[in-house]
Amino acid sequence: MEIREISFYHEFECLAGDCPENCCHGWVIPLEEEDVLRFQKEKSLLKLKLIRATLFTGETFNPYSGTCPFHQADGLCELQLKKGHDFLPEVCRMYPRFYRNYGPFEEHYADLSCIHAAELFLSHLDDLFLTAGEGESLTPMIFTNDDDAYLKLLEDSREDLIRTFRTADSFDRLAFLITAAASYARSVQDSYLNRETDYLLRIPFSAYCETFRDGHPEGSSARFFPFSSETIRDLMDSSLFHPRLKQTDPSFYKMCMLYFETYKGRMSSNNGWEELYLSFAGRYPELSKAYAGYFIYYLYLYYLKSYEDYSFRKNTLLGIIHLNLVFMLSVLREKKEGHFDAASLSSVISLYNRRACFNANVLDDMYKCIDYDV
Repeated sequence: MEIREISFYHEFECLAGDCPENCCHGWVIPLEEEDVLRFQKEKSLLKLKLIRATLFTGETFNPYSGTCPFHQADGLCELQLKKGHDFLPEVCRMYPRFYRNYGPFEEHYADLSCIHAAELFLSHLDDLFLTAGEGESLTPMIFTNDDDAYLKLLEDSREDLIRTFRTADSFDRLAFLITAAASYARSVQDSYLNRETDYLLRIPFSAYCETFRDGHPEGSSARFFPFSSETIRDLMDSSLFHPRLKQTDPSFYKMCMLYFETYKGRMSSNNGWEELYLSFAGRYPELSKAYAGYFIYYLYLYYLKSYEDYSFRKNTLLGIIHLNLVFMLSVLREKKEGHFDAASLSSVISLYNRRACFNANVLDDMYKCIDYDV
């Protein structure tokens, strides 16, 4: 079948013991049946440690989402050292590689919850694209839809969105495009609810932006990026944050506490928040390209989810939420440390994505915070 891979896919190599934010902490790992059978064949002390790691259920690995019991002080994995890479749970073997099988083709990415994948992403902002070839599928198809014509419409729509977002060469331009994308997603959603299934074909996002500009010029205050201080507050008060993160994900916890302990009061008004983000944008105007790239990468990974659920609005707004929170946490980190660079941004992205992008309950809770009238 056709296999599409993000441009830096084959550059990824695990940093192992040199990783500053290793993936052996803060995750509950689902186990496949093959993983369980493999573990059950072990004997003596290793089997006892495997039983502890799976909490006797055989369904998850590292169930308390603390530090994996096989994670050594040198940052290496005891299981991998003793039994080899193929002995690891399937999710551990794959991570951060991300596969999605759409039927006619499969796409391969490196997930940005891994700090090294985030570093590679930032180094490839100028050549962020999919390469195509032939190969064997690595994952079963998870979609029930078999409407190839609709899938092609979504592919074309995604490409048009990505091509348009590549023009975001300033924070004002990015703010305009994000607000237009929120409005566009609502229009597409409404059109499908009204059985106008040709909307994507008739009105691509690039054409929609030309009309949208009349009522929302670049620099307009009516926008979805950055969010208002009230929306930021609602998102940070959602289940995105939990005191238990102090044990399970201490780095993300510390980053969130910058907001709660230091800047929540200053950001209680829109003027206070605007002063913070305008100051950041003024010092780092070149980073507008990186934040646009972050949204582009989200579109690559998640826009085609609408092939199954037709939830254009939700799938687009979740990407806008992620962009806003990564931006807000970037602003606060720079304010605390006095500088901000690619290493800082890759850290913010990986810590945020690890917490926010894989928990359906957290995603649903954050989505409820957004007033999506545009």
